[in-house]
Amino acid sequence: IEQLTDEALESYPAQAELYYLNAFAKNKLKKYKEAIETFEMALEFAIDNTSLENKIYKQMVLAYSALGNTKKSEEYNRKIKKGL
Repeated sequence: IEQLTDEALESYPAQAELYYLNAFAKNKLKKYKEAIETFEMALEFAIDNTSLENKIYKQMVLAYSALGNTKKSEEYNRKIKKGL
C-alpha cells in the first residue's frame, strides 16, 4: 500500500485520504517518523473533515507512543473529538 499511495500522491498531491493511507502504511511498517510527517501533510488537506482528522490523530497517538514521546501522544489524544 505504501508504494501504491506514493505513486498516487504524485498524480493527486492534494488528497488528504491518500496521505492518510500512505502514513497508515508507514505506521504499520514501523516507520513512525515518516508516518508522522505524512500525517501532518494529511492534516493540511483534511479541511472540514472531522472524521478523517480523528483517524489521523489516533494514528499519530500510536506513532508518538511507539517513539516514546508521551507528551506529543497526549497532545494528539486531546485533539480527538469524542462521539464521532
